[in-house]
Amino acid sequence: MNILFVYLMQSCNLNCYYCTFKQWLRPLDFKEPFNHRAHDNAYPVGWAEDDVANGVRSFNAIRNEPFLEWVDAYCPPEKTFIVFTGGEPSLYKEIVTLIPALCDRGYYGFIQTNGLLYIPKTDNFKLITCWHHRVKKIPPYYDSIQIIKNPVDNWEKKVQYCEANKIPYKTVPFNYCWTGKSSMPEENTEWQVDFDGIATIFSMGHVAGCPSSYPKLGSHIFNMTPPVWTNCFNSCSRCGAVGGVQLFFDHYPNIKAMVENSKGGIYGSREN
Repeated sequence: MNILFVYLMQSCNLNCYYCTFKQWLRPLDFKEPFNHRAHDNAYPVGWAEDDVANGVRSFNAIRNEPFLEWVDAYCPPEKTFIVFTGGEPSLYKEIVTLIPALCDRGYYGFIQTNGLLYIPKTDNFKLITCWHHRVKKIPPYYDSIQIIKNPVDNWEKKVQYCEANKIPYKTVPFNYCWTGKSSMPEENTEWQVDFDGIATIFSMGHVAGCPSSYPKLGSHIFNMTPPVWTNCFNSCSRCGAVGGVQLFFDHYPNIKAMVENSKGGIYGSREN
């Protein structure tokens, strides 16, 4: 089975100093000038008409219709586990209809969120909610809680709260990447990888390999660029993106079994 990361939004309703995605966050309606002649001499089919008219592009351009058309074409549900992340996925205006539409198609996945804004709860897509520093009460929307072992946060109390209230949770290492001093978490973590391939969709609709790779010019869901699946076994055992997803499989045995039973090679093109 392959894992598809979808960065639904390049915006967030929090401002965590330790966020490893912080340098790429933008205001919710942020747009930048776009020279279409320098980018394949055309706007992508399906690009917002007002953006075309004003010569700009939105950092949060994904919409349900082109995204669903793209996954229908390239990502069969029996071979694709979808992880929605960001930014903050709950800021995506169409998420209330997107998740049920994917469930109807038979997809499973996780939604990585801060749990402060509404996201529909379903059997297929579980809310993996990070209880962030400075968020005093447990966020209202969750299936499982993620607790970062932040040395300046009283994370042990959050663990005690979850245990006392029988709330499923996992702790994760604090990542010092934001300081510029280290690219590794505080713990030397190596993950067991159960996925075959990984691909990524960024908030502007660009298609890429792993989340750390850059999309090629003109590669996006709006012109139906096919996914480029990166071999997980080559590099993902030390990657928190993939390992952090699998960390929560123990909470959902049916999802864990589905992924483990669906191994069998990468389909489509492949990066090594």
